[in-house]
Amino acid sequence: MEPALGKFAACLLVTAVSAGVLVALRGRPRQERWLLRAAAVAWALRLAGALALYTLAPHLVRFSDAVAFYHPETRALLSGQLPYNGFATSYSPLFHLLLAPALLVWPSPGAIVVFMLLAEGLLVASLVRADRADGRGLDGSRTAWLIVTSPLQVYWVGIGGYNSILIATGAVLALLAARRGRNLAAGAWAALAFLGCKALGVLAWPTVVAYRPGGGRRRALPLLLTVLLLAGAGLLGLDVLMPVDREAGRWAGGNVWVVAASLVPALYRSPAAAAASALLTLVAFGLGTWRFWRSRNDAARTGADRFAAAMAHLGWMFAVFLVLSLKSMAMYLPMLAPFAAHVLVGRSGGRLRPLLPWFALGALATVGIESRWLPDMIASRHLVTTGTGALVLAAELARMLSLVAIARACWAAMGTAAPPRGRPPEAG
Repeated sequence: MEPALGKFAACLLVTAVSAGVLVALRGRPRQERWLLRAAAVAWALRLAGALALYTLAPHLVRFSDAVAFYHPETRALLSGQLPYNGFATSYSPLFHLLLAPALLVWPSPGAIVVFMLLAEGLLVASLVRADRADGRGLDGSRTAWLIVTSPLQVYWVGIGGYNSILIATGAVLALLAARRGRNLAAGAWAALAFLGCKALGVLAWPTVVAYRPGGGRRRALPLLLTVLLLAGAGLLGLDVLMPVDREAGRWAGGNVWVVAASLVPALYRSPAAAAASALLTLVAFGLGTWRFWRSRNDAARTGADRFAAAMAHLGWMFAVFLVLSLKSMAMYLPMLAPFAAHVLVGRSGGRLRPLLPWFALGALATVGIESRWLPDMIASRHLVTTGTGALVLAAELARMLSLVAIARACWAAMGTAAPPRGRPPEAG
């Protein structure tokens, strides 16, 4: 309990500093430049911190997935074994191949964390460049600052090296390629968001394919080839469904089902809960995609408007998944973070209040019930009969409500893009 409280206190502190800088710089001359510089310094400090941590005190992070899974599995690949055949894994076919060069340079789990930070840096720089081209430079700098200073990224990416940031990076680069009319490249980036990380990357596919009228078939082509290649590998005997099989049926905290099962234990692992989760998630995905599809066909929308709506649609998809799926782990939050920050900043108009769901989620970044504890906690009604359990349940509920608020903002942003600031946005 004490380590959990310590991490929670650290998240509160980091969140307060992040919000405090925004408040201190609000309305000041050259705010955009100062925020960009501050974001660059914060990211560089995180990179230096990761190098120092994994060099001088690697025992402090021995329980992260980078240490427990990514590192040994990638070393198995480097020794000549293949995923799904030579070693079991929960990750996509190209995940370990992406990590292998980093481990050849530095044979430490720290190399994986550095790789994740570089992916995050590429994502942030790409968003900043796009927003500046749209005349929304201040929004871009605020988004960059929020991303690199949120505990969502500081803890899960910069310390633990968790891989969900790769999904976000691939998805953002896919949207930017689609915006520029590079449709095959957009589809390839979307395919890599899946092939280079884990199955959750497919959540980005509908947004990329439906990004704009025209070019959808070319954007879908790399995705279709991905499915065909995996199907062919399966027919040849490779267990390509291993990642899905290994994760199927698992529950984790932070979603509506854990909160409901804490009150009604019979719901835990029940077929009814599984069916309801699947049905509600698919309905929510469908409604969000329908709204995005309608907005993208608006002839009055500029390229900036379409990109903002696409970012909002991806934010909706990821937030809905985290609320309604049975497995909603805190380490998945970096998958959502860039889209949530972009949407909330775009709708804030420089005010702090619309960003409160973001700061609440950051403060709760490390809160989550581990899967191995959940069965006993549900069966014993620990979450509702003890003081400690009630605090944990309250935190779980607060995290879920923060995600709901972010999903609501994404829903609204799909229909109305943020007003441009500065020079008029480019067309196209």
